[in-house]
Amino acid sequence: MRSDTPFHIVDFDDFGDTDNGYRWLVRLKLAEPDFRATLMCVAAKTSDVTLRMLRKRDWLDPAVHGWDHHYLECGKWTKEQTLRVLLECELRGFSRIWRCPCWEISDGVYAALLERDWVCCDHPKNRYRRPDHIRIYETDRFPNAVHGHITADRRNGIEENIEFLLSLHGGFALIRELDLPRWPRVPNPRG
Repeated sequence: MRSDTPFHIVDFDDFGDTDNGYRWLVRLKLAEPDFRATLMCVAAKTSDVTLRMLRKRDWLDPAVHGWDHHYLECGKWTKEQTLRVLLECELRGFSRIWRCPCWEISDGVYAALLERDWVCCDHPKNRYRRPDHIRIYETDRFPNAVHGHITADRRNGIEENIEFLLSLHGGFALIRELDLPRWPRVPNPRG
């Protein structure tokens, strides 16, 4: 699927066994049969039972949103540490899509994502730090991207925005279906 698709690209952060918003996801699916979403799962808080349930639903795609979702958890990770986490996530059945908690990412995380060919969902503030050839998804580059949270603590939670989400029509795409180009290194504007 082309990256300039007119489809809605919906993703929700902080999914796990306890915080899963599943009833809201089902409500969206019942209201709009074409509804699909990428769920940014906290890996250590998403059980294999939950992953198997998600994998049975082709309209939900479990991606990874850090391991424990601690503040700045990935900000100092080494490449080796990240590779261990990525391998565990691959073996468990997550899609090869990664978003760091709080958008804080180390060079080691970038290197591991590039080596394992994972998509990095990243914030524009990090553009100058990225290695060449990494696949990047930034919501601001897609006019129909909808980024939110499973929980209602950031003003963009699924429950508090349900009316807006129910108004979305016209087709949906998962992040893994996008044809994301390899990222060229961007020079740091501050030198």
